[in-house]
Amino acid sequence: VLPIYNRCVIFNTDKDSNHGHPEPLTTPDHITRRSIALYYYTASGVGGEPGQRNKTHYKPRPKDRWSLKYYLNKLFRTKA
Repeated sequence: VLPIYNRCVIFNTDKDSNHGHPEPLTTPDHITRRSIALYYYTASGVGGEPGQRNKTHYKPRPKDRWSLKYYLNKLFRTKA
């Protein structure tokens, strides 16, 4: 999706959604990223089953190769 002024993107987030930034954004100094994330939670899951909070599931992108070090770095990374 091109970042055109005044554009709004709305999408569903579920257990299979890919989201986030695996690599830091590298925009020019005069360009900024502005984002608003809104979430809502329901008391029950799909089909009336009890709802539960899911943990983050890290998975490699097609260009990434699987390694234990990759997952441990993602799981325990600290913000600079």
